[in-house]
Amino acid sequence: MLAVKSTARKSAGSGKTSRLKIERLSMRIDKSAKAKLERAAAYNRKSVSDYVIARALTAAEAEISAHETIALSPDVWGKFYDALESPPPTNAKLRALLRAHDKAIVSR
Repeated sequence: MLAVKSTARKSAGSGKTSRLKIERLSMRIDKSAKAKLERAAAYNRKSVSDYVIARALTAAEAEISAHETIALSPDVWGKFYDALESPPPTNAKLRALLRAHDKAIVSR
């Protein structure tokens, strides 16, 4: 089982305390997986928890970026920009859609 403790750490020599770790994440893994993580953490001179957290956060950031980032070629970007700058006039279907949206969605 792997867990993040609820403790604050002081940076060496700085006297500053890092962010307080208050959340806990536990998982069960087999013996060989744990040994592999311990070995990798040792190569990086980190605790297993710190190693796993760093790797998991890197993977999470990449996954989030892959789903939340749109890359457009210059040609497509130009067409997209033009559509934003000069949108087509509204029509009855669009007005109906916007009214339905306003009824369905509660704005914050």
